[in-house]
Amino acid sequence: MGEKKSKFVKRKKLFLTRSQRKDLNLLKLPKDGWNYNDLQLMRNMWMEYMRKNLGLIKKTPSCEESSWCNLSSILTKSEFIGAEITVIRSTVPSTVGITGTVVLETKSTFQVVTPNSQLKNLLKRPSVFVFTLDGRKFTIFGKHLNIKPNERSIKKIKISILPDI
Repeated sequence: MGEKKSKFVKRKKLFLTRSQRKDLNLLKLPKDGWNYNDLQLMRNMWMEYMRKNLGLIKKTPSCEESSWCNLSSILTKSEFIGAEITVIRSTVPSTVGITGTVVLETKSTFQVVTPNSQLKNLLKRPSVFVFTLDGRKFTIFGKHLNIKPNERSIKKIKISILPDI
């Protein structure tokens, strides 16, 4: 009767806050020291990943076809780290024509390493990107990707992505 129940204290997991991560420079990639050629393995891994994601789609549908919804959903939920992208249109004129391998994706930016081994920040919202996979060109509107990457892969896409006219 006089027994005491031992209480287990559940310890809270300790995570770094955003300000702590910022102070430790964990949110920034170094500007120097990049080698574009060293990223070839990452580009190859990304291409295999996308081939697997798009494996069921034999041909690229047009926006009038019923399979367009499936393709647009797959593309918006995909991870773009390792993708070789090019800015084909943007309201920021200095970014048009920049090609590079994505090394970091945030809610509103792609950080890419260009063939000159420079790290560049590309805004998603005002830009239109293109990537090529097995001879097929895919055009992606950055405004449709303006969600945190980890949330984008989980959340249900509420609207079908239609091309701008």
